[in-house]
Amino acid sequence: MALVKLLRDAQARPNVRGAQFNNATVGGERQIATSVGISNTVPTTPEFNLNSAYQNFRTESTSQDHNNARRTNYGYAAESLPLVETFSSALRQSIITALNNCGDVPTCNGSGVYTLTPTGSNVDVFCDLDTAGGPWTIIASRYDGSVDFYKSWNEYKNGFGSLTGEFWLVFKNVRLLLVQNMKLRIEMEAWSGTLKHVEYDTFDISDEASEYILNIGGYSSPDGLYDALNHHNGRLFSTYDNGNYISGYSCTSRAHGAWWYKSCYQSNLFGKWMTNEVFQAMNWFNFYANNESHTAVKTVRMMLKKK
Repeated sequence: MALVKLLRDAQARPNVRGAQFNNATVGGERQIATSVGISNTVPTTPEFNLNSAYQNFRTESTSQDHNNARRTNYGYAAESLPLVETFSSALRQSIITALNNCGDVPTCNGSGVYTLTPTGSNVDVFCDLDTAGGPWTIIASRYDGSVDFYKSWNEYKNGFGSLTGEFWLVFKNVRLLLVQNMKLRIEMEAWSGTLKHVEYDTFDISDEASEYILNIGGYSSPDGLYDALNHHNGRLFSTYDNGNYISGYSCTSRAHGAWWYKSCYQSNLFGKWMTNEVFQAMNWFNFYANNESHTAVKTVRMMLKKK
């Protein structure tokens, strides 16, 4: 009866977080679940009545040898489970297509990898539906050192790693997401276990021709975390084969990373995953209050949310 519970849970959330249906528009309405031969339509609105949709589905399905479907006062009888399963699968498939950002994913689906279609282009991302303040779209994740972030310009341009492990999302895809007016959140955990995060209400990255210039603003941190990214505001992105820093030595090689280096940094989140608080480490300046030094961090996540 797990599927029955899923339907009840979905019914308890009639507003499916702005989810859209991916089928053709016909007379101002969209067809739903056409893959199982349903001709019923629902208005193009984020709200619809799941019970009514099921009833319409059930009525039409009667002519398709689903006469064993019965209802009880407490839900659907066991004999109707094949029908419920068919409807549930079709409904879920309709909801999780045409997602513009992770905020369109129904919370009953849970965190995981989804294909978004911002501006009509397919972008595979990991959606975090569990962290407070979300849903969040993860654009970078580091936690075990399995992926070396000392990469070339083309590797950052095209992305690397695994969406279910450590990774950097494709620059182009990040920019496609940012068109939707996103804010940035950076979460970090020090090797001591201390967790902190910072948010930027303004976050943008320019195109490759201008070398991915960073633009941030609207800093806030409930943990009082120092704004170490502001030092890099307005800077071009740098890699070991394309240095855009303004120092007399190579920031990328000294910091063993890639970042919006200036001369050189106050944050180095794409540096080397290591416990030692040295210049090459993945770190954040003044992580602890009144401690004006670079603190090595164990985990980092950079994530976006539509404002």
